[in-house]
Amino acid sequence: MTPDGDLYGSGQFVANLHVLMTAAHLVCDGNGNWYKNIHFIRAYKKGHGQKIDWNRISVPSNYFRYKDRSKDYAFICTVEKSKGGALGFCSGLPYSSWWAIGYPKNFESGQYMQKVYGTK
Repeated sequence: MTPDGDLYGSGQFVANLHVLMTAAHLVCDGNGNWYKNIHFIRAYKKGHGQKIDWNRISVPSNYFRYKDRSKDYAFICTVEKSKGGALGFCSGLPYSSWWAIGYPKNFESGQYMQKVYGTK
């Protein structure tokens, strides 16, 4: 099963130049059905940037089994290295608020990076 039309989302290389982290809902529908046309473009700007091919995707089993939205993340192993480096990766941090960046489709058709402030 694939979604109707194109999906847009954001991701970031984390801890390794071959590991990309994104949202699970961008790679599968939550019922065990994987989307077929998944593309990542690093340093996206109006359709251009480094095109990244991938060969494996992992999503926490609780995302499927229990519809656990706290597990809405995916790791993608890429074929090419990121030419822009990678962020570090930490979990269990005590922060209750942060800034998030991305290219959401519902703001300016996903063409421009957006920054939002959020809390747990």
